[in-house]
Amino acid sequence: MGLPPIVRGPGRPFPKGVSGNPGGRSKHIKEVAAAAREHTKEALDVLVKIMKDEEATASARVSAAGEILNRAWGKAPQQIDLRKLDVKAATDDELLAVIFGDDDAEPDAAPNSGNGAAEPPPDPPVAH
Repeated sequence: MGLPPIVRGPGRPFPKGVSGNPGGRSKHIKEVAAAAREHTKEALDVLVKIMKDEEATASARVSAAGEILNRAWGKAPQQIDLRKLDVKAATDDELLAVIFGDDDAEPDAAPNSGNGAAEPPPDPPVAH
């Protein structure tokens, strides 16, 4: 009679201390990236040409301009909603406000106990 199979939870498909990719990233991927980098200047020239082409569609020009700016300055920071919402107790309106990014939603009212009243934040840890 054999042992039952080991069931691992999400985030730990391999035993502790064992890598799922012991060889690391393949050399092929590094070679492809290096080959693509050889065309950086030409690709940028194409983007600039599209951006300046008044006969190109507006969406193509905006897309090219955005790609140029992203490469020059990095992508703009994304807004992250750090409200803690008890999704089991939230109303449909509260959930829809979070899904659709309703700016009128009050962030202080998000954590709730289901009765509409905001719960106070936990006390900060005390240093000993």
